[in-house]
Amino acid sequence: MRNKTCAVFLVLIACSVAVTASAQMVPMRQGYVSDYVGVLGSETHQQLARDLAALRNRDNVEMNVVVIDSLHGYSVEDFSRTMANYWHIGDDLGNRGVLLLFAPVERKVRIEVGRGLVSVLPDALTSRIIQSAIVPPWKSGDRDRAVLRGVSELIDILHRSAAPAVNSTPMPAPVMQRAMPEAPIAASTGGTNGLSLGINTVIAFGVLIGFGVFLLLLHRRNIAAENHEKLQQCNERMELVRARHDDAQNAMIDLQTRNPAEVWQEMRNRLNDVAARDLDRLELTLRGMHTAQRRGLGQQASVRERIGVWMAETDNVLAFFQIVFALRKKLEVADEQVARLRQNLPKRLRALQEEVDQTDVSEKTRQIVIQQAAQLAEVERSIRKAPTLNELNMLVLQSQLTGIQVLLEGVANRAREDKAQAEQARAQVPILLKRVEGRLAGASRDHDAHFLGEARRQFQEAQSVATGDNIDWALAYMLLNNANHNCDRAAPPPPAPITHHYEDPSPSFTGHGITATLPDFSPDPSPISTPDFSPGFDGNGSSGDL
Repeated sequence: MRNKTCAVFLVLIACSVAVTASAQMVPMRQGYVSDYVGVLGSETHQQLARDLAALRNRDNVEMNVVVIDSLHGYSVEDFSRTMANYWHIGDDLGNRGVLLLFAPVERKVRIEVGRGLVSVLPDALTSRIIQSAIVPPWKSGDRDRAVLRGVSELIDILHRSAAPAVNSTPMPAPVMQRAMPEAPIAASTGGTNGLSLGINTVIAFGVLIGFGVFLLLLHRRNIAAENHEKLQQCNERMELVRARHDDAQNAMIDLQTRNPAEVWQEMRNRLNDVAARDLDRLELTLRGMHTAQRRGLGQQASVRERIGVWMAETDNVLAFFQIVFALRKKLEVADEQVARLRQNLPKRLRALQEEVDQTDVSEKTRQIVIQQAAQLAEVERSIRKAPTLNELNMLVLQSQLTGIQVLLEGVANRAREDKAQAEQARAQVPILLKRVEGRLAGASRDHDAHFLGEARRQFQEAQSVATGDNIDWALAYMLLNNANHNCDRAAPPPPAPITHHYEDPSPSFTGHGITATLPDFSPDPSPISTPDFSPGFDGNGSSGDL
């Protein structure tokens, strides 16, 4: 029982670690369309957002399109299933979710299908969509067309499956329309009862129809109230978009004032396109939704669908404004860092030059300091040539000065290592001089002449290096170590040891001991069950190579 409990515990830990490790690789969702690579064009992005929002509102199916930068070593099946469950795609719609995942780096595509749509999108159908609609245009270089075709085919299939089935069998004619034999009313003893029954039937049908109309009007009124609240939110969102647009315009003016205007010209053109195209269109669309809302209850379903698409488009516009704000913040940081580095780097460089001028620092370390001093002087000359700092690209200057700072820190570490090695050599060189001198004096004819001659040459060179005022202790230490090693190689090999082989007539083990039967510790043969977490996606779908 204890073994079984431990096994279940280990299985649960392994499952949780695996899920956590893979979930950490899943990025934050950006909406119905999450393009982390920048493969899709802006028009394709907006069209997909509108179509997927309409699919959710019309057919109760949530579909997400994702272009991921990397699968992080996972298979496309494991990654797509983890992403779909982590994002809870379609969970609130009865697990009616679909994830279309593209991995351009690994050249993989995957259609992940939720458990509620397995019967609608079987593996054979999704595989056909990948091979016929997605892969050919993708391989030809038309990425937008590949994504649009794949999404269009999936939406058509899902919409057809959600449409109500039409009963083709003709309904039997009502009782009141069947041919009845004509007879005088007076001749029928049940004439009054039949007339009363017909009136009651008409009244019952009328009540049912009226009740149905009442429910329909009530439902539309509820939708109207919900749309009214959402349109108020849309008004607030439009005011926010206008305010953020003004802030983005001011930020762009600040960028072009504090940096060369041509650096930000492309971003400026994109911001002008948003102002000229998207803002006016969003304003007109919002007015149209208000007009449709006032026309009556018959327009409410259409208004609700258009609200979802409109919200997704405003999210994209606000995300672009956020990029402009981030660039301004990045430039502010660059300005501060360039000013700080221009003040600190010359001081750091002078301190390093004084430090490397000492004899214990290697010549290679000194050359690196000289090169960085020349590079820093070149950067300062380019700064002084500009009429104002606003004529300079601060981001480029930040990169150059940061690179010089990193290299100078590396030189400082290298100089400290040179000093430590020289200090060690200063203590070891006198000892090695005596040791090698003694070994060379005690050499005999049995020593190898080649290695012995090389050791004598290195010893003499070390003696010359270790004398005078400017002693290169590291070089002397290296020469003496090599001379000592050559003395080892010149020494004759030691004689081989003499071994004796014999058999011991008295064995160590003579059969004494005790034998016992161990108890049965075999594990419980009953299977170990693991809990069912019942995720919305359990691996249904198809994959393909791009």
